[in-house]
Amino acid sequence: MKIFFPLTSYYPSQIGGVSNTVFWHIEELEKNNINCSIVCTNIGIKNNEVSLNEFNKTKYGNIYYGKGGMFDLKILFKSFSQVKDNEVIHTNALFDPIGMLTFFFGKIFYPSKLYICSVRGAISDTALSYSPVKKKIALFIYRKLNKNVIFHATSDDEFKNISKVLKTDNKIYLPNYMKTATRIENINVKKKLVFLGRIHPIKRIENLIKAVRMSDNFVKNGFELDIIGTYEERHSWYFSKLKKLTFESNLEDKINFLGHIQGKEKEIKIAESYALILPSDSENFGNVVIESLNQGTPVIASNKTPWSILPEFEAGFFVGNSPSSLSITINDFLSISSEKYLNYRKNAIDLVDQKYDIKKNIFKWIKKYQQELN
Repeated sequence: MKIFFPLTSYYPSQIGGVSNTVFWHIEELEKNNINCSIVCTNIGIKNNEVSLNEFNKTKYGNIYYGKGGMFDLKILFKSFSQVKDNEVIHTNALFDPIGMLTFFFGKIFYPSKLYICSVRGAISDTALSYSPVKKKIALFIYRKLNKNVIFHATSDDEFKNISKVLKTDNKIYLPNYMKTATRIENINVKKKLVFLGRIHPIKRIENLIKAVRMSDNFVKNGFELDIIGTYEERHSWYFSKLKKLTFESNLEDKINFLGHIQGKEKEIKIAESYALILPSDSENFGNVVIESLNQGTPVIASNKTPWSILPEFEAGFFVGNSPSSLSITINDFLSISSEKYLNYRKNAIDLVDQKYDIKKNIFKWIKKYQQELN
């Protein structure tokens, strides 16, 4: 089987969760003798980190890193040329320019190919509120070209939304599977809460800052909040807003903006944290939740994310993302017994091992590809 993945960014780029999610996916497919090709930009790639403007055969796919932006014509034409030679075209993120334009090209000139479109949060109400006119035009085209197309959802809500927004029932539901990082052993848990992700208005980090200010157990018992992540230049105003709110709340000595951290340093930061908090207005999945659970760190997730499973496994909480709701949960969680807290950490690891390890679940994707091709 030959599968083509047109993408804006791909490993080792760390721009967004899709870069890593698709990397883990392809790496496991290649181990199972499925040939994967990728065309992407060099966005998020350091100088001389990869060879540009040529295909590179690796254990995680045959990759063309194009030097240029997401609308670079050379990259787009290289992507278009791959459609003919592959049985499956699998796009990721519905409005990703390279994936979207390759999909439109392929459906016009190679309509009998199998197309799988991983939606990746693009059709939530919140996501559609950004650049709404452009997205309405794109959705209109998707609806007209949805024959021989399977739309992939990673959450229950997204699965329902596909029928509503894309007007089709050709859909599948498989969660994100991840290659879990090495677990940090014998870690000393500190009085730290952590946010990990993009600095973006949709993440509602301001609600988290207000919440910890309102929590007596956070303020009086020596806890701190680490905010790990970077922002695009167009969202610099939002970062400034968060810094100003921190200053006005007199929390400069309790809230640390740490920028981008990766690798083992990031895993240590997660492992030593008391809890990770994801207060987003919308998430199609939230890879950071699995990263946190994998290190045994419980998670407090907004009920606007797909993580209702957390309280079911007693691995975390699923609550409203208003400052008051977050504050009540934080306050209560910081006061539980050591024995109960250690149980949360054990349950967090058990949840990842059972549900989200890609090595144990890649067969589900392989079976789905084969079924749809047949």
